[in-house]
Amino acid sequence: MQILHVQFVLFIITLLDNAVHQAVTAAVDGAVDANYVLDVADNSFGCTTYVRLARKAGLDKTLFNGKGPFTLFAPSNDAFTPDFLAQLESNSTLLNDVIRFHAIDGVIVTVKDIHKNDYLYPSCLANVSVRTNFYIEGTKVGVYMASGAFLTNGDYKADNGIVHYVINPMYPIPDTNIAKYIETNHTFSILCDVIKSAGMIGPDLFRVLEGGNYTLFAPTNEAFQDMQPGELKKLLSNHTLCWHTILRHMMNGTYYSEGVFDDQPELSSEGTYLHFKHDYQTDDSWQVEGIPVIEGNLSKTNGVLHVVHHLIPEPSMIKNKGCQN
Repeated sequence: MQILHVQFVLFIITLLDNAVHQAVTAAVDGAVDANYVLDVADNSFGCTTYVRLARKAGLDKTLFNGKGPFTLFAPSNDAFTPDFLAQLESNSTLLNDVIRFHAIDGVIVTVKDIHKNDYLYPSCLANVSVRTNFYIEGTKVGVYMASGAFLTNGDYKADNGIVHYVINPMYPIPDTNIAKYIETNHTFSILCDVIKSAGMIGPDLFRVLEGGNYTLFAPTNEAFQDMQPGELKKLLSNHTLCWHTILRHMMNGTYYSEGVFDDQPELSSEGTYLHFKHDYQTDDSWQVEGIPVIEGNLSKTNGVLHVVHHLIPEPSMIKNKGCQN
């Protein structure tokens, strides 16, 4: 995690520099023109794409010119890939929603406040909250995140709020819980059968995955179909085996890819260790227990979901932590 070590040190230095710079500027300039959150995003962080899109949606005049206060998570220009940008440019509703979701309404949230892990703040998009997370690698590195977006700079003050800089977008927008997402997606139909079987000996895991704060490594149908002949039928007929299989793919709390570390195992809801490995040098891919994550960081209203095409093998049991109630 050499890269994260350097980023964290630079992050702290930058925060101190920001405070000094803004204090000196205020003292020298005295009264100045209004400096709103979009102005800070543009002039201090160079988030020209986000600002342009906000103006295209008319939100510079109908939202961000208000007194707020707003906490804006301004995405870097690189956060807008060509495909993502094309989606936004061609869909005015999606554009409006994405721009609004990157701002917290009525609350100033500083970097220090993000130490409240799995805390939900109301965004400017109605009925959708921004989730903040703070992860620590040992005692060395702190990683700050907002709905899956990696915060690398922040606490820039504006006349109507505060601005943080994130290097990836807060997307997809969490519009449903984990349980509903897998129930309505045919890719996970066998997973749903396993969850139903597990519920025969314990709490209904669909109900569990409707609330709380959870991470689910969701095996696709392909993952179950890759089992040895007869093994899937054996699994579905064994409620205890189904129970342990599901809990092994769950974690209590919300863990995005940047919140798990190569040298730091985390507990599954089963009470077993999960080990992770990232490839930061090439394509930023990552694995859990040697299983590649095919699609990760899918934010949900009660946590995050990562898609895997293989089942996580049974590791050594260390203690029965169980799932949250």
